[in-house]
Amino acid sequence: NTPEGFYSLFDELSAFDLHVIKGSCGSGKSTLLKQFQAYLLESGVSPEQIIAINFEDNDWYTKVATVFAIEWGLY
Repeated sequence: NTPEGFYSLFDELSAFDLHVIKGSCGSGKSTLLKQFQAYLLESGVSPEQIIAINFEDNDWYTKVATVFAIEWGLY
């Protein structure tokens, strides 16, 4: 936020960069990432171009492996 009020930092982020979000439990990391995903979709990025990984999901490795297998034409 600024003296003028709140503004979105999403416009300053690039969809083509790697971003690391870290913080304690309940600090809003997942909410921030969901908001950024929504922003990307509203900006015209297709859902197929967005990879979201929740490392608390026990099946995350299979999902990641499937994405790369499809990308590399192995699936």
